[in-house]
Parts: sequence; C-alpha cells; structure tokens
Amino acid sequence: MILSDDELVQLTRKMRRKAQIKVLVKLGVPYRQRPDLSIVVFRRDLDAPTEERSPSPRLRLPPARGDLVREGREMDPAGPGLRLAAGAR
Repeated sequence: MILSDDELVQLTRKMRRKAQIKVLVKLGVPYRQRPDLSIVVFRRDLDAPTEERSPSPRLRLPPARGDLVREGREMDPAGPGLRLAAGAR
C-alpha cells in the first residue's frame, strides 16, 4: 500500500510537494510521481532495508541528435563550445 497524504506530511514535516521531495531524497526514500504530480511512497519501501528498496525512477532523455551543430564543426566532449573539425575552417 501507499502512504496517505497525512503520513507523508508526518514523515517529511513539509506541506509543499517540492519540499517533501527534497526531504525524501535526503532520507533516501524512493518515491514516484503521478501524472497529477502528487507523490507516491510505497509502505514496503519504508519497511525494507536500504539495499532492498526499489530505486526511484530516473529521468530518461533521448540521445542528442546534433541538430544544433553547424556543418564542419563538432562538439568538444571536453567542455562547452565548438571546435573546428579536421580540415574545416
């Protein structure tokens, strides 16, 4: 089952959603967010040892397509900015 809104407030001692998320992250408590942005914390994750907790989902980004790099230039993996490709001016 999941924690109620009152239990989530009691756990985090915060009323605002963003503040609750910060506390959950600091405590290492995995959480999920519903499409309406409400927070879901599974009771089993609070009772389980840290090693057995399900991980919080990570943000998945699509791979970069390179659309913003001009022809004849390539991205410098060492840092920001652009460098000339070999043979280009």
